[in-house]
Amino acid sequence: MDVLVVATRSENVDSRVAVCELAGLTTDIVDVESFAVENTYKQMIAPTLSEEERTLPVALLDNGANTTTIHVFDSDGIIHTREHNFGGYQLTEEIARHYEISTEEASQKQRSGDLPEDYTRHVLQPFIDTAATQIERFIQFYYSAGQGGNIGLLLIGGGTANTPGLIERIAKETGIPARLANPFMNTQRASSVSAEALANDGSALLIASGLALRSFD
Repeated sequence: MDVLVVATRSENVDSRVAVCELAGLTTDIVDVESFAVENTYKQMIAPTLSEEERTLPVALLDNGANTTTIHVFDSDGIIHTREHNFGGYQLTEEIARHYEISTEEASQKQRSGDLPEDYTRHVLQPFIDTAATQIERFIQFYYSAGQGGNIGLLLIGGGTANTPGLIERIAKETGIPARLANPFMNTQRASSVSAEALANDGSALLIASGLALRSFD
């Protein structure tokens, strides 16, 4: 029997509880990121997959600002999770370096799309190539750990998941079908929620969605 053990320093819990208290909220549950993502996968993403797609392990990659976490699931649940030091902030830093501006200004230009004509060729494409190579390495690390079978599908989530050309490049590099991880694909949307914003930001809400699902426990 495989057991997933999670440990953390008490100050990591205390700091998060303190933030909630500052916001006027009462903390009922402090969960682990990998478990939150597993909740999102099982309840919101797995039901949208075909039976064929669920026959092989599925890898869900959550690309954050400074780290990328790979979670691999089989039919019983999570079988592998590991955090790697590679994230979307490296693109922001490269924009700042290439155009000799601050990272704050680079971040603003990313959000607004106000970038020079040579951005795609000289900055974005090299980042996409590096990201795809890194993800291939993460997958090979999973294989070397011997924790499960061959991955049949990659789901790409996180803040940079919508980067044009990224998912296609990852699929080519790894030889594994890949698509966007969108936990809200089959959910009803309130009229107050922007469909465009949800489509753009949904893949970055993997952990938040899993935490929100705990309120129904």
